[in-house]
Amino acid sequence: MKISCKLLAASALMLVTSVVGAQAQELKGVGISVNNLGDPFYVAVAKGAEEAVKKAFPDAEVMTTSADFDIVKQVNQIDNFISAGVGLIVLTVADDKAIAPALARAKAQGIVVVGADNLADGLDATVATDSVAAGRLSCEELAKRLGGKGKVAIISGPPLPNAVNREKGCTEELAKYPEIEFLGTDNNGGFTRDGGMKVMQGLLNRFERVDGAFVVAEDMAVGAQLAAVQAGLKDIKFSSVDGSPAVTEVMSKEGSLIVATAAQSPFEIGREAAALGVEIVQGNKPADPFRKLLPNLVTVDTIHDYKGW
Repeated sequence: MKISCKLLAASALMLVTSVVGAQAQELKGVGISVNNLGDPFYVAVAKGAEEAVKKAFPDAEVMTTSADFDIVKQVNQIDNFISAGVGLIVLTVADDKAIAPALARAKAQGIVVVGADNLADGLDATVATDSVAAGRLSCEELAKRLGGKGKVAIISGPPLPNAVNREKGCTEELAKYPEIEFLGTDNNGGFTRDGGMKVMQGLLNRFERVDGAFVVAEDMAVGAQLAAVQAGLKDIKFSSVDGSPAVTEVMSKEGSLIVATAAQSPFEIGREAAALGVEIVQGNKPADPFRKLLPNLVTVDTIHDYKGW
């Protein structure tokens, strides 16, 4: 009788294990919510995520939506994903604090949720470019192009984690150059071209001379260059982060004042994030839930070799 009970228990355990394993392997639906499908960066994130999902689960239905930087819209999208019965959600988070209740609802249904490009509490894992390293890399090149001296400002944006960390990396790098005079960071351009232009105009009015600026986002960098050109400045130098089509077009032209950018690969960010999510769905939790990707330096000298996104 004891032997029979042991055999029965062993058989039951094997059955449970096989059922759990089968469930872990199954993924019928995936929801992707990115911040703006009108932006090439987020289009590439979404394409990378879909490629990773389809590689692992060719028959999985992939639903891709644009949150348009609207947290209310993104929360509704997450709730729709939950109702659709997805097993995995990939997000570029619109608001890292306000998203928390929606993430909790998804996880309560056993859904794996991973972040692509930014962090938020409640995510199972996140893949993003190392923003501190990006700021360092961009400002190291800027400092070299300035000969290690001059008056340098930072054109910042809203205090989102990626922007704050880019700024942190830059200030750490510029601190290595005693002959660089730092003009401050209180210059929020709102991540827009017009904002970057207005901030740069303000800097040129406030300071007798500005030799260079690190701009945390490239649309603002394009606007900052426009302001400098309108002011008749030809020697000022800008650096930034992303490697977007907008800035690579500018850098490809003779006389570009944007001399360097620390390029990301949004396709890789999306692909790595979704692949990490698939691993978790399959029962393989990562030792480190935050995976950082290193940026690549692109300069006006190497721009024609850069493939971009």
